[in-house]
Formats: sequence, C-alpha cells, structure tokens
Amino acid sequence: MKYFTQEEIDFIKNNYKKMTLRKMDKILGRDYRTIWTKLKREGITGNVHRKKTIRYKKVPSPYPELEGDCWICISHHKESNLYGYPMIHRNGKHYSLHRYAYERYYKKEIPKGIGVLHHCDRPSCINPDHLFLGTQKDNSQDMIKKGRDNCWGNKNKKEEITANI
Repeated sequence: MKYFTQEEIDFIKNNYKKMTLRKMDKILGRDYRTIWTKLKREGITGNVHRKKTIRYKKVPSPYPELEGDCWICISHHKESNLYGYPMIHRNGKHYSLHRYAYERYYKKEIPKGIGVLHHCDRPSCINPDHLFLGTQKDNSQDMIKKGRDNCWGNKNKKEEITANI
C-alpha cells in the first residue's frame, strides 16, 4: 500500500470541504475510499463534502397533453419520505428533491406557505417543466379537476368490490 505524501495530506485537509472525494481521487490518482480512510484516521469526518449525484430516468407522462417526459428520480429513492417524495441533503438542510430542483432551475426561492406541485401527479418526478408553485387549495382544486378526489368506491380503479362480506 502506497503511503500518502505530506503534499497529498495537506491537499486533502485543505480541500475536503470544497470538493467531493471522487474529484480528489481523480486529482491524486487514489481510490476515494482510501482518501476517506485517511480523513477518518486524521479525525476529520464531520463536514466532508460527499455530494450524491442526482440521477433520473425518463418515463412517459401519464397525461399526454403534458410536454416532455417525467424525470423519475432513481438516485434518491431510498431517502424518500412517507409520501414517496425523494429527499436530498444540501447546504446543511433537508429538501424534498422536487422543491430543490424547482429552486435550482428557476433560480428563485420558494415563498413560505407555498408548495411545489406536479402537473404529472408523480411525487418522484423532478422535471422542472412539470412543476409549478401553488397553495394547498390549488393542489386540492387540481386534484378535483383531474378526477382524483374520490379514492373510495367505484371511482377508484385499484379497489375491487366483492359481494363476499
């Protein structure tokens, strides 16, 4: 096993907050896991910059009138909340990924009390063209307009009603 030179150690200590371990491994020609181990041995693990890349797959939208495919997040699905919205950790805060995507794409902050709603009704979609701002009332009206207001009985396509009781 090749030992770290003092220059490499100084480089790691000076840059661990600014760049990812993967970028450091390309510069140093070392495996990122080796760099991580060195940081742990030096007692530096708290604020290591380990940004997970956001990956998605394109899936046809459930509404043909919508332009573009849904971008279904495949990289952060394990971090999803109870309602299926992928979560992300950036700048010391937890975000719903669709809110983060909206803020980054449109370069504006979302006002307090306003939600980021989906035209496509898919919680894991992060396509900025499918996202729009609205209140809870707007979300409810959108649900009614699309016929998703009655999830019980015959209107629910997933529910099977049988005569056996």
